[in-house]
Amino acid sequence: MLNVRRIILLGVALVSTHTVFNAQAGSFDYDKKNLLVGDTHTLSWHMPEYEKCLNVSGVDLGTSGRWSVKRNSIGRGSSSINCYKAGSHTPKKYTVMYSVFEKQSLIDSLESKFVQSQNPSSWSGFVTSNLTRYDVEISHIGWPEPEPIFTYSFGSQYTNPIGITTVGYDYAMWVDGLISLYQSSNSSNYAEYALDMVYQYLRSGVHLKTELDGSGSYLDWYSPKASRLDHWHYEWRAAYGMAQVASSLRNDPNFYSDPRLSEIKSFLINDFEKKWRSRINNETVTHMLSRAGLVYLYLHDLTGNSFYKSQASNLASKLNNSLRQSEKVIDGIRIQNIRCYLDKKDCASETLLVEGSIDVSHANDTLHFIIESYKRNVVFNDSSIQLLINTLKHSIYDKDKKYFRSNLYTVSGHPNEIYSNLGNLQGVWAKLAEYDRELLFMYLKWLDVEVAYTIDESLPAPINTPLHRTKSGLLSPWTTQIMGNIALAIKDTASD
Repeated sequence: MLNVRRIILLGVALVSTHTVFNAQAGSFDYDKKNLLVGDTHTLSWHMPEYEKCLNVSGVDLGTSGRWSVKRNSIGRGSSSINCYKAGSHTPKKYTVMYSVFEKQSLIDSLESKFVQSQNPSSWSGFVTSNLTRYDVEISHIGWPEPEPIFTYSFGSQYTNPIGITTVGYDYAMWVDGLISLYQSSNSSNYAEYALDMVYQYLRSGVHLKTELDGSGSYLDWYSPKASRLDHWHYEWRAAYGMAQVASSLRNDPNFYSDPRLSEIKSFLINDFEKKWRSRINNETVTHMLSRAGLVYLYLHDLTGNSFYKSQASNLASKLNNSLRQSEKVIDGIRIQNIRCYLDKKDCASETLLVEGSIDVSHANDTLHFIIESYKRNVVFNDSSIQLLINTLKHSIYDKDKKYFRSNLYTVSGHPNEIYSNLGNLQGVWAKLAEYDRELLFMYLKWLDVEVAYTIDESLPAPINTPLHRTKSGLLSPWTTQIMGNIALAIKDTASD
C-alpha cells in the first residue's frame, strides 16, 4: 500500500502531498530545471542508502518521495535535502538548482539579439527593391553573382527567361519570421518589412494567358529553374508567404485598409487559386500540397468563405492519412517520418542526401501546414504535434553529437547521419517549442539569448550556429524565421 503523508517540503511554505514510491536508483532532481512563471515542476528523491532525509527546516521527508510546486517568482532558486545514514549524526547535503524566467524578458532579450546580430541600419533603411536576388546568400553555399531582383530580362516570351520566383520562395521564410516578431512584440515595423517584401514580389508579376486555364489572363512569373509557366514549385511557397502576411494584418488598424493588402487578397483569390485549383486537388507531393493548404487556411481567415476551409481540410486529411502510414519507432519512441509523396514513394534519388525521406528544409512546409491546421482545429490533433516533437528531439537532433541532421528518416530504417547546413533550417520546427519546454530552452541556449538567469547547462543545446547573414548584413531568412518563431512560441505557450 502506498504511504501518503502531508508534509512541508524543503523549507518552502507550501503544503503538498508526498507519495513514497520505489525507484531503481538513488537520485535527487527536478524533472525540469528551466521554467516560465506559472510552470509546475516535480522534485523526486530516492535515497535507499540512508536511514532518513530532512528538509532545511528539519522535517523528515522519508528516503523516497515526490513533490510538485508551481513557480510564480522569477529568478534562480535551489532546493536541498539532508540525509543521514544509520547511526550517523553528520548529514550528506544534496542541492538542485532551477531557474524561473518571465516571458516578456525572454522575448525582449531575443528581439535585442535579433537586432544586435545584424546591421541595424540595414533594417532601418530597408527597401525591398534594393535587395539582390541572392541577398539571401550565406557565404559557403557559393551562389552565382547577384543580379537585381524585380527586374526582368526576356530574350523572347519563352526563351531563356530570367525570373525572380526564387526570391518569393525564400521570402516566405523571411516573412514568417518577421510576422512572428510582429506578433510577439507588437512592433508594426516588422509587419511593414514583411508586407513590403511580398508586395514588391506581387508587383513583379506580369499578366499572361496561361496554358493551364484557357479562361483568361493570370498574373504570373517566369521561373529560373522551370520551363515556360510550369513553376508551381516556387510560386506556391511565395503565395503562402503572401497569404500569411495578409491574414496576420487583416485586423490591425495600421494595415487593414492598406491597398497593398487588397491587391494581395485579390491576387490569391482571382489569380493563384483559380489558376492552380485543378493541380492542387490532384497534388501528391507532401510539401507542395502543404504549401497550397496554407494558402487555403489563410484565405479562410481573410474571407470567412467555407469553401477555402473545406479545401484546406481535404488536403490536411490526405496528408494525415499518408503520415499515419509512415510512422517509425526509435528506441521505443514513436516519430513521424515525412515522405516526398502521399503514396510513400521516395523523391528522385539524385535529389536526396539520404534515401527514403525528404530533407528537413522541405519538411518545413509540411510542418507549417500541420501546425496552422492544428491551431484552427482542422484534422490534426495533440497526438500529431507530439509525434513531430518526438521526431525533432529523437530523430532530427543528435544529442550525442549536438547537431541537427539534414534528413528525417531513411528507408533502411535508421536515422541518417548527414549533418550538412540543411540541418540548421529549423525555422518552422522551432514553432514546436510552444508545446515543449525542453525544446524552448534548447533553442534559446542555441541562440545564445542573454537572460538574467542561467539556462541549465545540461541541456543538449546544438553547437552548429544558426546565425547566418546576408551580404547586406541582415540575418538570413532562415535565422530570422527561427528567432521570430521562438519569440512567438514564448508568448503563446501555456503554463506547463
